[in-house]
Amino acid sequence: MANEAKRQFRGAYDHVLDDKARVIIPTKWRESLTEGIVLCRSLDGTHCIWGFAENDFTRFLEELDSSVPMGDAEGARQLRLLQSSISEVEMDKQGRILVSPLLRNHAMTPEGANVKFVGMTSRFEMWNPDRYEQGQQGVEPQELLNKYDSFKRSKAE
Repeated sequence: MANEAKRQFRGAYDHVLDDKARVIIPTKWRESLTEGIVLCRSLDGTHCIWGFAENDFTRFLEELDSSVPMGDAEGARQLRLLQSSISEVEMDKQGRILVSPLLRNHAMTPEGANVKFVGMTSRFEMWNPDRYEQGQQGVEPQELLNKYDSFKRSKAE
């Protein structure tokens, strides 16, 4: 298993989804993904694909599943949506993965299109570059620092 300290997805990279629906994983991230990769639809209302190292996704899914009480119909519906989008993939020798039609449609990324990989520390995202740029318009980095400061204050209390 890759060293946990190394399993941090950082930066942004541009690649192309080939005519067989394969895309190259950024070289710097490959060592962290040798145990397998899980792709799923994003859960935050964006139209991108989330990618995780397999063990990290298992932990994420267990925590998510345990946060939804039995009998919570809406929570179960949301879990079904996530579960039905999961695609377990492996890299080939060239570092490529196959992106399922369901996930390509969700991210609005046809074959032959550019794909923007964005590191999100514990996971990565795969975007249609135009949708990524649209979603980043008006983002103020100061807001993130304010959230961090608020989080630190709440931990100190």
